[in-house]
Amino acid sequence: MSNQILPNPDNESLRVDLQGLFSPHANVVPVQLSNPMLIEEFRPGAKHDTDYGHLPKPSLDWAWGVECGTVQGDERTCALVFTHFSRLECFLAQNPSLVGTLVTAWNGALVAWLRVSGQIPANFRADGVRWCAGGIVLVGCPELLNEKFLQEGQIKVLKFSQLVWSDVQQAAIDRVLVEAEVGLPFTTVERGRRRINPAFWAKWIMTKFSFRYEADRKALGWIDPSVGIPEWHSDDNSLRVLGELLQFEARSFPGGFPDGELRPLRVRQILERIKLLAKPDRTCGGLLDRFLETQIVLAPGCDITSLEIRDKYVTYCHALGRAPSSQSRFFRLLKAKLHSMGVDQRHDIERNDKSVRGYGGLAFKTELPPKTSDTADGTDVSDAAPNTTSK
Repeated sequence: MSNQILPNPDNESLRVDLQGLFSPHANVVPVQLSNPMLIEEFRPGAKHDTDYGHLPKPSLDWAWGVECGTVQGDERTCALVFTHFSRLECFLAQNPSLVGTLVTAWNGALVAWLRVSGQIPANFRADGVRWCAGGIVLVGCPELLNEKFLQEGQIKVLKFSQLVWSDVQQAAIDRVLVEAEVGLPFTTVERGRRRINPAFWAKWIMTKFSFRYEADRKALGWIDPSVGIPEWHSDDNSLRVLGELLQFEARSFPGGFPDGELRPLRVRQILERIKLLAKPDRTCGGLLDRFLETQIVLAPGCDITSLEIRDKYVTYCHALGRAPSSQSRFFRLLKAKLHSMGVDQRHDIERNDKSVRGYGGLAFKTELPPKTSDTADGTDVSDAAPNTTSK
């Protein structure tokens, strides 16, 4: 077999035709089959169970390839590699927006191409699908006509978040995204011994549960996404639950856990990181924005006292499983936020024959008289200030 890349006018015309399918986002280039960047399914001698073993492969030591992950604007050229038709059929059924995208073929694999934006994970393989955001995929060779390798279509463009994955595939995605953020699940220390990375496991557990931590109560709220209501646990109970969850992960996690690493000290280190990440924002700015947008409207002729807003806010926070900020901090933020929206604090709001602090021209949505809500002035407070952070 030839070990040299020898372009000539004939095979260059084949490359130019292929290039038209990928331009301007990615380049079709000659690639040595010994190139270490080749995706596994395209390496010479790769052994894998496949429905596509009958597809052609070159006798030369080079072929035409496309490097995944090339960037054009906000989009990256990525590939989905399938070795079984049933997995391709299932994936397209879950993702009908990909039907008609460019598909290329190689001995042992079919490849669906797409251009993706958003948060994109690194390469992974799970449940019969290989996701390629990097590496080289072979798409043709100079010995054979391009038609041997193509099921022509136009490369589809979409956000990564629009893709639908199986539970196993989603777990793989979560893992590679967490690894990119905080490192591998285990670190190697002296004498090659592996040790749990608490930062990884805290973030990993937080892909399965949401958490709310209330320091005053010393309670951690575990929120199952399928339920949505926090289940509050003391530190001791949280250690027990977390330990059981990690024991379960140890049985199913690829590669297993290092011996002796699931001891109480490691579990507590992970719990402390979860509590730190779950603490409510000390400024409570984002939560206050959402509260004002969803609970209060402009209403000429109405007024609300500062304490009435505070009471409503506390109820709102508890309903979400969030700890409200202190009263003094809340009043400072509320005054600044409403001032930026053109509503200033007053000291002459009448309640029980007394003048107290509050705000005129506002009302709670739930307490607004029907006549007022039907007027053009019964609009959200957020509409009064289109340049605020909440918008």
